[in-house]
Amino acid sequence: MVEFLLQRPEILAVLDAIHVNNIVGISHDTLFPADAQQRRAIIEEGIAQLQAHHLLVLLEGETPILDRDLFATVSVVAFPDIAVMIVRNVEGAGPQLFLEYVSGDLVAEQTFPEEGVHRLALLGDVGTLIPRISMIIPRPASGAESAPHVQLRVSQDAFFAADRLIEEGRRDQAHALLAREVPEASALAELMSALEHPKFRGNVAMLRCRDGEIVDARNAAIVQDEHVAWFIAQQTPGETRLTINTTTASQIATRLSQWRDELSKIG
Repeated sequence: MVEFLLQRPEILAVLDAIHVNNIVGISHDTLFPADAQQRRAIIEEGIAQLQAHHLLVLLEGETPILDRDLFATVSVVAFPDIAVMIVRNVEGAGPQLFLEYVSGDLVAEQTFPEEGVHRLALLGDVGTLIPRISMIIPRPASGAESAPHVQLRVSQDAFFAADRLIEEGRRDQAHALLAREVPEASALAELMSALEHPKFRGNVAMLRCRDGEIVDARNAAIVQDEHVAWFIAQQTPGETRLTINTTTASQIATRLSQWRDELSKIG
């Protein structure tokens, strides 16, 4: 695996060198200053830093030449066929953002180890994508593999409203709302337990990209407590009800592989 730690001026300089002003997964306004002069000054600072780290050669009057491995890595990040956004929220650690990019047969990753620092890594061929996502998402509790499978169908509006109520500490109202959607008392109790006391909570968005724009997507939330994990997603893209399944690590990997295959077929 090849990886680079780049300061914000350096990432701006790299993107400028390959004539890119957008990265899937990062707000344009967050990355690029609105003022053109300020942006140019930051890019010049980044060019100097890259030169000092022997990652860029700039000959007078010529186009900047990036380090070969850096160029290969940032090209995957800048021109993806598929991008995956993963927000991982582990108890006691707070939210972490992972961005995975697939371009052709290569996979790259972008993370943010500290404020203003971009970690870019070239992971390998496309076969590394699902195993890498599986490493980012903690494995469900060991008992999840042998636990009875539960599948629920809940309206999106009801689920998201109940989830907000739980965040606001209005547990009884959330329970009453979900009880109208989930008649099975034991299943409702297990789902409420995971939503109220998650050991892990995350979101995965797999995006089909074309020319830097998102043209299709699949999204899921994953919630785990110490007993069970739930995979929460639309069964069919665009429908108004969510399918909420108890799940295992292998089932999550299988579902993500299916999404990758579906999105890869979209032109």
